[in-house]
Amino acid sequence: MRVSPAIVPPQLQLHDPPAHARPAGPDRTLAEEAETRHKKTGPAKTDNTPGVIRLLEAGYFKGVADVRLRINFYDELAQRAGQRAAEQLQSGADSLIQSVAGEAASLVATLGGDDGAAGAAESLIADFEASVRSAVEAASSEGSITVNETAASIQAAFDALVHQLRELLDPIEAATGPAAETPTLSTHSLTDGRDAKVTTAAVEPVKVDNQVGGAGDDVVLLSPVVEPTPTALDDALAGLASMFEQALIDLIEAVESVSQLPDPAPAPGNGAAYARFLAIYNQLRSGEPQVDTMG
Repeated sequence: MRVSPAIVPPQLQLHDPPAHARPAGPDRTLAEEAETRHKKTGPAKTDNTPGVIRLLEAGYFKGVADVRLRINFYDELAQRAGQRAAEQLQSGADSLIQSVAGEAASLVATLGGDDGAAGAAESLIADFEASVRSAVEAASSEGSITVNETAASIQAAFDALVHQLRELLDPIEAATGPAAETPTLSTHSLTDGRDAKVTTAAVEPVKVDNQVGGAGDDVVLLSPVVEPTPTALDDALAGLASMFEQALIDLIEAVESVSQLPDPAPAPGNGAAYARFLAIYNQLRSGEPQVDTMG
């Protein structure tokens, strides 16, 4: 069975950008004024996060003020986004591991036949879990999370698990399942008195002078090539792969959803100033060297 290829979503990378010149002064004043107003009217503070960061994440600011503050507090916002992504990656990986382990254990219990297979499967599942946790730990400890690289590592661990499960269960299924069909050869009479040998095996005809066979020779009628019928193990592993694929997609989407702020909303009426600040902000997010657009 061919397991689905690694899912490769669009690259998403959270990182600490190089030092850039960023607007100062008025932005800090704007942030302090907004935080003071929010303290008077907003909910009580429940953590140690600076108020302006919480306001930015809540979408409190609009237009030019929103983009300028995102630039001014980019490092803080990126750090918090990285923390959220790492936490979500860990949580999602735990859920994925539990789902795969449960499905694989059920598969082995159904097709394994004895306690020996169950014990071997437990070891394979433990190896899969260790590989996934290693990939998650590596992504989190580097201070950046590249989703497609992490997903590829998780996919590779799953591919190895499926291959090992097939090696474990194939001999058991061969010993306990229905016997493989043996190609048969039967003879049928043709209208001209010759016999036609019909075989169920997949045989390619040999053409001589654009004819199959020759005058007076037996004619071999070839049955169509039929794909092997999937076995119970094939079906079970396909179901496991389908479940894993959806779990990995859910994990990727969950990490992406918490990894960064939504794009700034269009700001009608802000004109050239909004466009200049938005260009700076987009350069910061892409990690590109900052170009002075304020001149």
